[in-house]
Amino acid sequence: MDAEAPLPYQELFRLSPVAACVTRVSDGLVIDVNAAWEALSGIARRDAIGRTTVELGHWNDEAERTAALALVPGTLAPTVVRFKGGDPHLVRMHAVQLPVTDERPEALLLVQITQADREVLAEAAREQTAQALRATNLELQQRVELHSVMESTAHLGHWTNAEDDEEVFWSPGLFAITGRPRSQRLTRAEVRAGIHPDDRAAWLAARERRDGRELAFRWLHPDGQVRWFRTRMGLTLVKGNPQTDFGVVQDITTEREASERLAEQLRLLQNIAARVPGIFYQARLTPDGRTALGYINEAVRELFDEDAAALMREPRKLFQVLHPEDRARVIATLAYSAQHLLPWRETYRVLLPTLGLRWLSLDSTPQREPDGSVVWHGLATDVTEA
Repeated sequence: MDAEAPLPYQELFRLSPVAACVTRVSDGLVIDVNAAWEALSGIARRDAIGRTTVELGHWNDEAERTAALALVPGTLAPTVVRFKGGDPHLVRMHAVQLPVTDERPEALLLVQITQADREVLAEAAREQTAQALRATNLELQQRVELHSVMESTAHLGHWTNAEDDEEVFWSPGLFAITGRPRSQRLTRAEVRAGIHPDDRAAWLAARERRDGRELAFRWLHPDGQVRWFRTRMGLTLVKGNPQTDFGVVQDITTEREASERLAEQLRLLQNIAARVPGIFYQARLTPDGRTALGYINEAVRELFDEDAAALMREPRKLFQVLHPEDRARVIATLAYSAQHLLPWRETYRVLLPTLGLRWLSLDSTPQREPDGSVVWHGLATDVTEA
């Protein structure tokens, strides 16, 4: 629609009160615009002709323009256009393809633009909001379901309590581990009654701090058992929400009982080791050549005048007391035992700070660990008299 090749009804097009433009189908190059389009877009006709609709902000990108072409002829859904240098406009666009002629062999597109009906747009926005809300609700339901499974699997629950509110909310998981029947309303006094009297002061102090530190306490289960719980309490940090305290509670009774059984077994082994005439130990040689003691009994004090804890911190002291004439042999046979995983049996001399020269007999068995370390379990005895 230029001076050299005018299209039919050119004056009608330019004087139309409906904003309209003519572009090439192939690349969106603007051929002509009318006065109403100039007024709507804020772009002068001379600045629009010869540029593409994507450049002018008529479409956001070429992909959007291509998608619109697929709907020609017809009316496009309400959309927002941002003409370059102008404000965004809510509009409807009706597009038709002009027939190809001998004078104009290129396919042209006539786009008429009208301000969109506000009520139609509002309804579309409401539907979009409703769809988003339905999607959010579905995601929330999935998360709640997942959270319930996690609480059940991990034997934990949680509570929340708004500031200055006597009513406390409990999750289903918390009802399950405490043994309390599900209730619509719980007060602070009711829930705190289940805390063991000897642990209540520590629990209340943690409740006052709300700093997330871990606390273990006992719970009086309705079946008469005493359960061990682990908890962390804090304060919501979500801006705009009323102050809400919360706590996460986990039943650790099984874990606690297992720990106590292990502690009893360790005490038993330590008592046995303390009465055996010799030094029990566990030694480790790492792939990078470092030596560490996993265990050594207190019988070591009689020989080395050092307690077990000090030697475990500095196992090199055990090698520093080797007699100079035996040092090379002891280290070589230790390396051979590590390489071939053969028992390490040695009789050698040590020079001790208090006892002086002593003979030790050592017998240990190595094993390879997954990380490549070699661990020996062995017994060393003082055979000086023999």
